[in-house]
Amino acid sequence: MAKAFTHLCGKINVSLFDDTITVYLNYASLDSNRRALFFKQVDAIREQLRHFFTSQVVELGVTRFVQRYHVDHERYHQDDFDRRFRHYHAQFGHTIDAKKLDQILSALEQYKLITMEERTVFMAAYNEANAIPEGLEHNDQTRLVSPAISEATGQQPFKKSSISHEKTPSGQTAESSEVGIVSRFLRFFTSYTTKEPEGSPKGRETLSTGRNI
Repeated sequence: MAKAFTHLCGKINVSLFDDTITVYLNYASLDSNRRALFFKQVDAIREQLRHFFTSQVVELGVTRFVQRYHVDHERYHQDDFDRRFRHYHAQFGHTIDAKKLDQILSALEQYKLITMEERTVFMAAYNEANAIPEGLEHNDQTRLVSPAISEATGQQPFKKSSISHEKTPSGQTAESSEVGIVSRFLRFFTSYTTKEPEGSPKGRETLSTGRNI
């Protein structure tokens, strides 16, 4: 049975399920107090992700990018990250194991989307999660492995309904920091979610390698 596994890094959040890796921009790590800087950071990470995926299609063996209009899109959201925002699903020809994951993380580090420390912590968390005895695992496919927390960031995944209200020093009610950072720019980010990685434009059903996707 396939396991779901999520892990948080500085620039991105990563979700693994079966033969597919999903990468989300980590908006919570960005400076949302200065609008211009925030958008500049978002654009920079988006460009890094586009470059990563279009450059690594052949090297990593990506068979297709799962898009929102694909009938099996829902299958690859076995996590609590908010799917309304920018993310990429890269599918491979077989289930992602430790060897394949290490290859992917090595490439992410090469493209400066994660650090060497984050790569090390990620692999350690993955190996630890997969060492859990079978009898202790939950039967729910989306909860077989609880989301891992990156020691480098100490952040929690975005949850679609986890909004808590707190009083600010001025007495105003504020959303929890994780959800608040993202929702503050919801309309801006929503315009990004339907765009696709270069090399897989909408309406195109093959990658440059000729593989069906």
